Amino acid sequence: MYEYFLLGLVMMSTPATCSSDHGKCESDLLDWFHCWESNVKEGTCTGEQNSAWIPSSKVCNGHEDCPNGEDESIVLCKQHPDRMFSSYFYCATGAVIELSKKCDGKVDCSDGSDEMSSMCQPEKKISRRGECQNDRYFDCRKRKCVPAARQCDGWHDCANGFDESLNVCYQQWHNETQFQCGNGRLIPVEKVCNGYYDCIDGSDELKSVCDTKKNPNKCLEPPAPLSFTLATKYHHGINGTKYVLPNEVVQVQCISSKKLKDPQNGWNVCNVYGKWQFPWPCCKNRKIRNKSNLRHIWQSFSQTKN
Repeated sequence: MYEYFLLGLVMMSTPATCSSDHGKCESDLLDWFHCWESNVKEGTCTGEQNSAWIPSSKVCNGHEDCPNGEDESIVLCKQHPDRMFSSYFYCATGAVIELSKKCDGKVDCSDGSDEMSSMCQPEKKISRRGECQNDRYFDCRKRKCVPAARQCDGWHDCANGFDESLNVCYQQWHNETQFQCGNGRLIPVEKVCNGYYDCIDGSDELKSVCDTKKNPNKCLEPPAPLSFTLATKYHHGINGTKYVLPNEVVQVQCISSKKLKDPQNGWNVCNVYGKWQFPWPCCKNRKIRNKSNLRHIWQSFSQTKN
Protein backbone atom coordinates (compact mmCIF):
# COMPACT_ATOMS: atom_id res chain seq x y z
CA MET A 1 0.00 0.00 0.00
CA TYR A 2 2.83 2.39 0.86
CA GLU A 3 4.41 1.80 -2.55
CA TYR A 4 1.16 2.80 -4.29
CA PHE A 5 1.02 5.94 -2.16
CA LEU A 6 4.48 6.99 -3.34
CA LEU A 7 3.62 6.10 -6.90
CA GLY A 8 0.67 8.49 -6.83
CA LEU A 9 2.82 11.29 -5.42
CA VAL A 10 5.44 11.01 -8.13
CA MET A 11 2.89 10.88 -10.96
CA MET A 12 1.16 13.95 -9.54
CA SER A 13 4.26 16.06 -8.91
CA THR A 14 6.76 15.31 -11.66
CA PRO A 15 6.90 17.67 -14.66
CA ALA A 16 5.65 16.21 -17.92
CA THR A 17 8.00 18.11 -20.22
CA CYS A 18 11.05 16.51 -21.79
CA SER A 19 14.36 17.76 -23.04
CA SER A 20 17.35 16.11 -24.63
CA ASP A 21 19.52 16.97 -21.60
CA HIS A 22 17.62 14.83 -19.14
CA GLY A 23 15.21 12.90 -21.32
CA LYS A 24 16.61 9.67 -19.96
CA CYS A 25 15.35 10.58 -16.49
CA GLU A 26 11.95 11.72 -17.66
CA SER A 27 11.49 8.69 -19.86
CA ASP A 28 10.68 6.73 -16.70
CA LEU A 29 8.86 9.16 -14.41
CA LEU A 30 7.80 6.41 -12.02
CA ASP A 31 11.40 5.70 -11.01
CA TRP A 32 12.82 9.23 -10.72
CA PHE A 33 11.80 12.49 -9.09
CA HIS A 34 12.95 15.86 -10.41
CA CYS A 35 14.29 18.27 -7.76
CA TRP A 36 12.83 21.18 -9.69
CA GLU A 37 13.58 23.79 -7.06
CA SER A 38 17.23 23.08 -6.30
CA ASN A 39 19.69 25.16 -8.27
CA VAL A 40 21.98 22.25 -9.11
CA LYS A 41 23.32 20.50 -12.18
CA GLU A 42 20.93 18.28 -14.11
CA GLY A 43 22.96 15.18 -13.36
CA THR A 44 21.82 11.74 -14.43
CA CYS A 45 19.44 9.07 -13.20
CA THR A 46 22.03 7.55 -10.88
CA GLY A 47 21.05 9.19 -7.60
CA GLU A 48 24.44 10.90 -7.47
CA GLN A 49 24.97 13.54 -4.80
CA ASN A 50 23.64 17.02 -5.67
CA SER A 51 21.93 15.73 -8.80
CA ALA A 52 18.63 17.26 -9.88
CA TRP A 53 17.12 13.75 -9.91
CA ILE A 54 16.55 11.32 -7.02
CA PRO A 55 14.91 7.88 -6.92
CA SER A 56 11.16 8.23 -6.45
CA SER A 57 11.37 5.85 -3.48
CA LYS A 58 13.00 8.69 -1.54
CA VAL A 59 10.09 11.09 -1.98
CA CYS A 60 8.14 11.90 1.21
CA ASN A 61 10.11 9.42 3.29
CA GLY A 62 11.00 11.91 6.04
CA HIS A 63 14.52 12.63 4.83
CA GLU A 64 15.44 15.56 2.58
CA ASP A 65 17.28 14.10 -0.41
CA CYS A 66 16.93 17.06 -2.79
CA PRO A 67 19.50 19.77 -2.05
CA ASN A 68 16.75 22.23 -1.12
CA GLY A 69 14.47 19.63 0.45
CA GLU A 70 11.55 19.93 -1.94
CA ASP A 71 11.07 16.15 -1.91
CA GLU A 72 9.74 16.55 1.65
CA SER A 73 7.67 19.69 1.07
CA ILE A 74 4.21 19.86 2.61
CA VAL A 75 2.94 20.95 -0.82
CA LEU A 76 4.00 17.58 -2.20
CA CYS A 77 3.53 15.20 0.74
CA LYS A 78 0.35 16.27 2.53
CA GLN A 79 -2.61 13.97 1.85
CA HIS A 80 -6.31 13.77 2.64
CA PRO A 81 -7.03 11.63 5.73
CA ASP A 82 -9.05 9.14 3.69
CA ARG A 83 -5.79 8.19 1.96
CA MET A 84 -3.88 7.69 5.22
CA PHE A 85 -3.40 4.52 7.28
CA SER A 86 -3.09 4.16 11.05
CA SER A 87 -0.42 1.49 10.57
CA TYR A 88 2.07 4.23 9.57
CA PHE A 89 3.27 7.40 11.24
CA TYR A 90 2.74 10.63 9.30
CA CYS A 91 5.08 13.53 9.81
CA ALA A 92 3.42 16.94 10.03
CA THR A 93 4.68 17.55 6.49
CA GLY A 94 2.72 14.51 5.35
CA ALA A 95 5.78 12.30 4.87
CA VAL A 96 5.33 8.63 5.76
CA ILE A 97 7.59 6.60 8.07
CA GLU A 98 7.29 3.29 9.87
CA LEU A 99 5.16 3.47 13.02
CA SER A 100 7.99 1.93 15.05
CA LYS A 101 10.12 5.03 14.39
CA LYS A 102 7.79 7.25 16.41
CA CYS A 103 9.38 8.35 19.69
CA ASP A 104 12.39 6.06 19.28
CA GLY A 105 14.82 8.80 20.27
CA LYS A 106 15.98 9.41 16.71
CA VAL A 107 14.58 12.11 14.41
CA ASP A 108 13.18 10.47 11.27
CA CYS A 109 10.90 13.27 10.01
CA SER A 110 12.49 16.25 8.30
CA ASP A 111 10.47 18.52 10.61
CA GLY A 112 11.21 16.47 13.75
CA SER A 113 7.52 15.78 14.36
CA ASP A 114 8.14 12.11 15.18
CA GLU A 115 9.95 13.15 18.35
CA MET A 116 7.67 15.92 19.64
CA SER A 117 7.87 16.04 23.43
CA SER A 118 4.10 16.61 23.74
CA MET A 119 3.63 13.19 22.10
CA CYS A 120 6.64 11.28 23.39
CA GLN A 121 6.70 12.75 26.90
CA PRO A 122 3.10 13.76 27.61
CA GLU A 123 3.71 13.85 31.34
CA LYS A 124 6.35 16.57 30.91
CA LYS A 125 4.97 20.05 31.50
CA ILE A 126 6.39 22.73 29.22
CA SER A 127 6.23 26.35 30.32
CA ARG A 128 6.07 28.99 27.60
CA ARG A 129 6.29 31.82 30.09
CA GLY A 130 9.95 32.54 29.41
CA GLU A 131 10.76 36.08 30.54
CA CYS A 132 7.10 37.13 30.80
CA GLN A 133 5.64 38.18 34.13
CA ASN A 134 3.46 35.09 34.73
CA ASP A 135 2.01 31.96 33.10
CA ARG A 136 -0.87 33.91 31.61
CA TYR A 137 1.58 35.17 28.99
CA PHE A 138 3.48 33.49 26.19
CA ASP A 139 7.09 34.42 25.42
CA CYS A 140 7.78 34.99 21.71
CA ARG A 141 11.52 34.75 22.49
CA LYS A 142 12.02 38.15 20.89
CA ARG A 143 11.34 40.62 23.69
CA LYS A 144 7.59 40.28 23.28
CA CYS A 145 4.95 38.70 25.49
CA VAL A 146 1.44 37.89 24.29
CA PRO A 147 -1.52 36.40 26.20
CA ALA A 148 -1.09 32.63 26.48
CA ALA A 149 -4.60 32.11 25.10
CA ARG A 150 -3.38 33.36 21.73
CA GLN A 151 -0.98 30.52 21.04
CA CYS A 152 -2.17 28.16 18.30
CA ASP A 153 -5.28 30.23 17.65
CA GLY A 154 -4.69 30.51 13.90
CA TRP A 155 -3.28 34.04 14.01
CA HIS A 156 0.35 35.14 14.18
CA ASP A 157 1.13 37.28 17.21
CA CYS A 158 4.89 36.66 17.23
CA ALA A 159 6.96 38.09 14.38
CA ASN A 160 9.08 34.94 14.42
CA GLY A 161 5.96 32.74 14.16
CA PHE A 162 6.75 30.91 17.39
CA ASP A 163 3.17 31.07 18.72
CA GLU A 164 1.93 29.09 15.68
CA SER A 165 4.96 26.83 15.26
CA LEU A 166 5.14 23.05 15.21
CA ASN A 167 6.96 22.95 18.56
CA VAL A 168 4.11 24.79 20.25
CA CYS A 169 1.01 23.52 18.44
CA TYR A 170 1.73 19.85 17.72
CA GLN A 171 -1.09 17.34 18.25
CA GLN A 172 -0.78 13.71 17.18
CA TRP A 173 -2.98 12.49 14.32
CA HIS A 174 -4.97 9.34 15.13
CA ASN A 175 -7.54 8.54 12.45
CA GLU A 176 -9.41 9.68 9.35
CA THR A 177 -11.77 11.91 11.35
CA GLN A 178 -8.89 14.36 11.85
CA PHE A 179 -6.65 16.44 9.63
CA GLN A 180 -3.27 17.59 10.88
CA CYS A 181 -2.17 21.03 9.70
CA GLY A 182 1.47 21.61 8.85
CA ASN A 183 2.04 23.19 12.27
CA GLY A 184 0.67 20.07 13.96
CA ARG A 185 -2.73 21.46 14.92
CA LEU A 186 -5.69 19.13 14.39
CA ILE A 187 -8.97 20.15 12.76
CA PRO A 188 -12.09 18.06 11.99
CA VAL A 189 -11.96 16.39 8.59
CA GLU A 190 -15.22 18.15 7.69
CA LYS A 191 -13.24 21.40 7.41
CA VAL A 192 -10.87 19.97 4.81
CA CYS A 193 -11.38 21.07 1.20
CA ASN A 194 -14.31 23.31 2.08
CA GLY A 195 -12.95 26.34 0.27
CA TYR A 196 -11.82 28.08 3.46
CA TYR A 197 -8.42 28.13 5.13
CA ASP A 198 -8.85 26.45 8.50
CA CYS A 199 -5.12 25.70 8.88
CA ILE A 200 -2.81 28.66 9.38
CA ASP A 201 -0.61 27.34 6.57
CA GLY A 202 -3.50 26.54 4.23
CA SER A 203 -2.57 22.86 4.13
CA ASP A 204 -6.23 21.85 4.40
CA GLU A 205 -6.81 23.33 0.93
CA LEU A 206 -3.66 22.15 -0.86
CA LYS A 207 -4.12 20.54 -4.25
CA SER A 208 -2.33 17.40 -3.04
CA VAL A 209 -5.06 17.10 -0.39
CA CYS A 210 -8.09 18.24 -2.36
CA ASP A 211 -7.15 17.14 -5.91
CA THR A 212 -7.58 20.67 -7.25
CA LYS A 213 -5.43 22.79 -9.55
CA LYS A 214 -5.04 25.59 -7.01
CA ASN A 215 -1.43 26.45 -6.22
CA PRO A 216 -0.47 27.45 -2.67
CA ASN A 217 -0.03 31.09 -1.79
CA LYS A 218 3.50 32.37 -1.24
CA CYS A 219 5.35 35.46 -0.04
CA LEU A 220 8.17 36.89 -2.15
CA GLU A 221 11.44 38.25 -0.80
CA PRO A 222 11.06 41.96 0.03
CA PRO A 223 12.68 44.50 -2.31
CA ALA A 224 15.97 46.25 -1.60
CA PRO A 225 17.35 47.45 0.71
CA LEU A 226 16.11 44.27 2.45
CA SER A 227 16.91 40.65 1.60
CA PHE A 228 16.60 37.23 3.23
CA THR A 229 19.49 36.21 5.48
CA LEU A 230 21.39 32.95 5.08
CA ALA A 231 19.55 31.69 8.18
CA THR A 232 16.26 31.81 6.25
CA LYS A 233 15.20 28.60 4.59
CA TYR A 234 13.49 29.86 1.46
CA HIS A 235 12.29 28.35 -1.80
CA HIS A 236 13.53 29.10 -5.31
CA GLY A 237 11.12 30.33 -7.97
CA ILE A 238 11.50 31.19 -11.63
CA ASN A 239 13.88 33.94 -12.73
CA GLY A 240 15.83 33.72 -9.49
CA THR A 241 12.96 34.73 -7.21
CA LYS A 242 12.98 33.68 -3.58
CA TYR A 243 9.86 32.98 -1.57
CA VAL A 244 8.39 31.19 1.45
CA LEU A 245 5.06 29.44 1.99
CA PRO A 246 2.37 30.32 4.56
CA ASN A 247 3.49 29.98 8.20
CA GLU A 248 7.15 29.92 7.15
CA VAL A 249 9.36 32.39 8.98
CA VAL A 250 12.05 34.63 7.53
CA GLN A 251 14.80 36.85 8.84
CA VAL A 252 15.97 39.83 6.80
CA GLN A 253 19.04 42.02 6.55
CA CYS A 254 19.80 45.36 4.93
CA ILE A 255 22.17 45.93 2.02
CA SER A 256 25.81 46.35 2.91
CA SER A 257 25.78 50.12 3.37
CA LYS A 258 22.82 50.00 5.76
CA LYS A 259 21.71 48.19 8.90
CA LEU A 260 18.43 47.52 10.67
CA LYS A 261 17.32 50.30 12.98
CA ASP A 262 16.28 47.62 15.46
CA PRO A 263 18.37 44.42 15.11
CA GLN A 264 15.68 42.49 17.02
CA ASN A 265 13.02 43.47 14.51
CA GLY A 266 14.26 41.56 11.47
CA TRP A 267 11.68 38.76 11.58
CA ASN A 268 8.47 38.23 9.65
CA VAL A 269 6.10 35.39 8.77
CA CYS A 270 4.04 34.66 5.67
CA ASN A 271 0.31 34.39 6.34
CA VAL A 272 -2.14 32.01 4.71
CA TYR A 273 -3.17 34.57 2.08
CA GLY A 274 0.38 35.05 0.83
CA LYS A 275 0.89 38.37 2.62
CA TRP A 276 3.55 39.34 5.11
CA GLN A 277 1.99 39.41 8.55
CA PHE A 278 3.99 42.34 9.94
CA PRO A 279 5.41 45.60 8.53
CA TRP A 280 8.99 45.41 7.33
CA PRO A 281 11.69 47.02 9.50
CA CYS A 282 13.53 50.16 8.44
CA CYS A 283 17.17 50.38 7.46
CA LYS A 284 19.52 53.19 8.35
CA ASN A 285 22.91 54.19 6.98
CA ARG A 286 26.00 52.72 8.54
CA LYS A 287 28.65 55.05 9.87
CA ILE A 288 31.67 54.33 7.68
CA ARG A 289 34.87 55.54 9.29
CA ASN A 290 37.25 54.63 6.48
CA LYS A 291 37.33 52.96 3.07
CA SER A 292 38.74 49.70 4.41
CA ASN A 293 35.65 49.27 6.59
CA LEU A 294 33.43 49.94 3.59
CA ARG A 295 35.29 47.34 1.53
CA HIS A 296 34.96 44.79 4.36
CA ILE A 297 31.20 45.37 4.67
CA TRP A 298 30.67 45.03 0.93
CA GLN A 299 32.65 41.78 0.80
CA SER A 300 30.66 40.33 3.69
CA PHE A 301 27.35 41.21 2.07
CA SER A 302 28.44 39.81 -1.29
CA GLN A 303 29.24 36.48 0.35
CA THR A 304 25.78 36.24 1.91
CA LYS A 305 24.11 36.92 -1.45
CA ASN A 306 26.07 34.13 -3.09
